[in-house]
Amino acid sequence: MRDIVEILDVIDLAISRGVGVLPAESLDRIERRALQLRDRRGYAGDVLVLGIAGGTGSGKSSLLNAMAGAPIASVSHLRPHTDVPLAWIPETGGYGLRLLLDDLGIEVRITQNRHPHLALIDLPDFDSISSGHRDTVERLVPAVDGIVWLFDPEKYRDRLVHDHFLAPLADYGDQFVFALNKVDLIDAADVPALTAHLVETLVEDGFSRPSVFAFAAAPPGSEPHQLEGFRRFVTERLDAKRVAVGKLLSDAAGLLHEMGVESGTWSGASVGLEERWGRDRDAAAAGLVPGAGPGGREDALCRLEDLVAIVGVDVGPSFGGVVRAEVTPEAIAAAVDQAAEAAAHKTNGKRTTTADQTKAAAAVLDSELGDRLRALVWRRARFGATVALGGVGIAELRQGLAGGSS
Repeated sequence: MRDIVEILDVIDLAISRGVGVLPAESLDRIERRALQLRDRRGYAGDVLVLGIAGGTGSGKSSLLNAMAGAPIASVSHLRPHTDVPLAWIPETGGYGLRLLLDDLGIEVRITQNRHPHLALIDLPDFDSISSGHRDTVERLVPAVDGIVWLFDPEKYRDRLVHDHFLAPLADYGDQFVFALNKVDLIDAADVPALTAHLVETLVEDGFSRPSVFAFAAAPPGSEPHQLEGFRRFVTERLDAKRVAVGKLLSDAAGLLHEMGVESGTWSGASVGLEERWGRDRDAAAAGLVPGAGPGGREDALCRLEDLVAIVGVDVGPSFGGVVRAEVTPEAIAAAVDQAAEAAAHKTNGKRTTTADQTKAAAAVLDSELGDRLRALVWRRARFGATVALGGVGIAELRQGLAGGSS
């Protein structure tokens, strides 16, 4: 399995397959906990997903290029420049990241192998009150790990940006980090005061403790300047993300373990039904043929009731109740009587043998009881296999997380 989003999908599948295997109240409790896992803020996978936002000319594409170490996003001073989001994603990003980008409607994607656990999304310019732009950022914020909002020294106090975009998103303050870009255009001595002024403005917007970096992502004719602090921030976020993903994996593993134990499938779902059924069915059928003796029916009832009882024990107390409720003594007695009747009326137009009569009785027992038991055991086995698939996937992801690096 490639990422935790797939694990969460497997948990959802196990819940759906758990209907009729686990009690309804257990499934309700497990489903609520599964929803809580999905509702954790940010992208659930092991890739740190950051959106880069800001107004026209703030240097979003330049920052992306600086992080990529190559000219990934074209840079232009023409307005508007960035009309649609662009995602710079790792080649090994996996199913969950692609699904996230699909859900967000981000079609332009550039793969990279420079940072296998980092994805950056270059967002449209946010210096218009366009509802489409607002919709983009409002959809993105809860779905990703963070938003890097860039300002330039000239327009960092743009009230339209602060009032229409940032202030309404202050509740997501822990998702945001801010940056004052292009500080190479101002006197170095003025940078601290300008940064402090930006912090004051953000506090007025509702961000209680905003983090603000100051750098020059693409100074003319030079390498990126003072970007080390921002790179360190990304590394720290990656480390924090690994911890968070590890916790999410532990919680998901606990949920799967709970389902497996409660259903009795954690150590395997096989109960050897086919071998048991074949033996007891044939013995019961042989006692139902004409001339088998008065004890044949009673023996058949006892054999089949004992088999159902044994299966009910082997599948665990939770599902055992389901087995006993669906294969009752009354149902067994009705099937035995039908099988005896089929044996008595068996004819092939010539001489009817005891073997023919036994086969006829066995066929009825198969259709009336065997198929019902198989369906029940298969339901539980399919559920158990789904739980096991999730458990194996978590073990693989934990191994990859332990060995991964940014």
